[in-house]
Amino acid sequence: MKRPGSILRLTFGILMLAATGCATKNINMLQSNTNLINASGIKVPELVIQKGDLLFIGVNSHDPQSDMRYNTNNYYTSGAQTSASSSNILGYLINRDGNIKFPDIGDLKAEGQTTSELEDLIKKKLETYLNMPIVTVRFLNFKITVLGEVTRPGTYQIPTEKISIIEAIGLAGDLTVYGVRNNVMIIREVDNKREYGFIDLTKGDIFQSPYFYLKQNDAIYVTMNSRKVSNADQTTVRNISLGIGIVSAIAIILNALNR
Repeated sequence: MKRPGSILRLTFGILMLAATGCATKNINMLQSNTNLINASGIKVPELVIQKGDLLFIGVNSHDPQSDMRYNTNNYYTSGAQTSASSSNILGYLINRDGNIKFPDIGDLKAEGQTTSELEDLIKKKLETYLNMPIVTVRFLNFKITVLGEVTRPGTYQIPTEKISIIEAIGLAGDLTVYGVRNNVMIIREVDNKREYGFIDLTKGDIFQSPYFYLKQNDAIYVTMNSRKVSNADQTTVRNISLGIGIVSAIAIILNALNR
């Protein structure tokens, strides 16, 4: 005859196995493999500057003192000396007309250009004032937001100015067990208008989608599968009921044995 302690340990073991079985089922839901295709020939699209973007525009030449005139607008400064390490980033804001105001040049059309195109344009115009200028243009507001059924929702700054939707979901810790993989929404603003795109992460053709590579200020929203929630709730109720039934049966047996 088994001792009451052994029976109780057996009971808890059964309950743990039931819970583990439920957890394993949920984990398997996360292991849907994306049907990948050969994407080596797909070119990463260049970002296009839009109204409201914030740019860092760095100028370097053989005359560092003259360069300061063009670089000062990149930073908030408390003194005459300007440096990235001792100042807060300010940058050049693309105004409602799509322009920036640049020293000596004046209004300069930036909207609709890539950063490399704007670099070439500014360089040509600065050759009148500087000897062999080098111009660097970077986005200061390249960030993406990931919301919904992901492990770590939030806003992420992207210093490399290049990120795919797969990398973005990776930053957010992957989808939760309730995330819908075949209907991920991307919210994007183009010309002050909001547009919506959808990606199926289970399909190999996601690399062909214009939403595979994200743009500045894109938002990703992963919806929740209500059926999974319902199934999970039902499984939990069944496991609890099973556990209560087992404990009740063992209590009856123990009570009979004690008699």
